[in-house]
Amino acid sequence: MTAFAGFWLALFYTGSSLSQYWHVLLVILIGTAFVIAGGCVLNNYYDRDIDQIMKRTQSRPTVTGTIDIGHVLIIGISLSLIGILVLSLASIQTALLGLFGWFSYVVLYTIWTKRRYTINTAIGSLSGAVPPLIGWSAVEPNLGANAWVLFLLIFIWQTPAFFSDCNKESGGLSKCQDSDVTCNIWNFYYKTADVNICHMFITDTIFFARDRNRVCYISNHA
Repeated sequence: MTAFAGFWLALFYTGSSLSQYWHVLLVILIGTAFVIAGGCVLNNYYDRDIDQIMKRTQSRPTVTGTIDIGHVLIIGISLSLIGILVLSLASIQTALLGLFGWFSYVVLYTIWTKRRYTINTAIGSLSGAVPPLIGWSAVEPNLGANAWVLFLLIFIWQTPAFFSDCNKESGGLSKCQDSDVTCNIWNFYYKTADVNICHMFITDTIFFARDRNRVCYISNHA
């Protein structure tokens, strides 16, 4: 979805039409889907030991043994390689962005930071914010300020969103003592940040688009 958003906005800013790039759209959607799928499979492969502990992940095939673990590794690598190769049909830059997204998720997040640092969610957010750049670069190789603003919006949104889900699942405010100021402050932050940022995306999506010599302010109120 976000790869399509980047692609569509790039068409808008460059004054291009979908008829010119419909084949490129298919390439980035298929390629991005394969790269993401490959990264997720490898994540499940690597995390199969801790997935046994969490209720949410106990039914994964890598935990239950439904799929042979060796086959899981082959599937993950194959999907990743196919995805990068498909993205290269759009451009080398697009493929490299896909590779960076894969690397930041599989290596930086899954293997390096997830089990070591509490900042792992922010590191993992890098991969989640890459798809818009993939879509944009397929149309316009010059990733200007607009593309990076889209990247930052999605990057910033992910941490409070995931922490809010985690907070809800773990009991959140119900587990905080009235005297535990820090606990209550963090819970309040997770709730309000998630709600406000989601509101910004859903009901007040704002794009600044240059139309010749003027800036058009476009606001969509759902």
